Amino acid sequence: MQNPRFLTRLFIICALAAVLVVFPSCRRAPEEPTATTTTPASEDKLTGLELPQQNPEIGISLNAAPAGLVVTYNGEHWIELTDQNRHSLRYTFIESVPQSPGIAPTGIQDFEALISEYPDGEVLGHGSVKTSLGMADWSNGTYSEDGEALDEVMMYCVHPSGSGILILRSICPAGLTTI
Repeated sequence: MQNPRFLTRLFIICALAAVLVVFPSCRRAPEEPTATTTTPASEDKLTGLELPQQNPEIGISLNAAPAGLVVTYNGEHWIELTDQNRHSLRYTFIESVPQSPGIAPTGIQDFEALISEYPDGEVLGHGSVKTSLGMADWSNGTYSEDGEALDEVMMYCVHPSGSGILILRSICPAGLTTI
């Protein structure tokens, strides 16, 4: 059974998105910055890596990114995209392969067990969703680490090569993606 909080959040997000599409003139005009207003350094415009990005270690290429996301890291074991407006919101592509064990839980059960190990860890939901790579399993949870409350979502699907698992992971401060 889905967590009622999760379903409420999902409904609110979908409703707001529909309202913004149907009634664009209802949006408030942006406020003019004053001389005393400063933008925190963490929210400055991101400098991203040029697309396409290839990562032979995990066997994927990114030819495009969703609007508002930029590729900010392409290293040995993962590729990371960051939200341009909320720099603490990141999405990481990881491949679960024998040569890179321990980078991420290798399945929903491992992820949920890991969340449950935290004193305040709570699994908020799980399910399956159809993607362009086929069906993907997902789970999300919340916990505190080093005094910071975090939300984490893990999605697992078959790697495009057909061997291994491709993992999409997002960790951000709790409440960052909620309304």
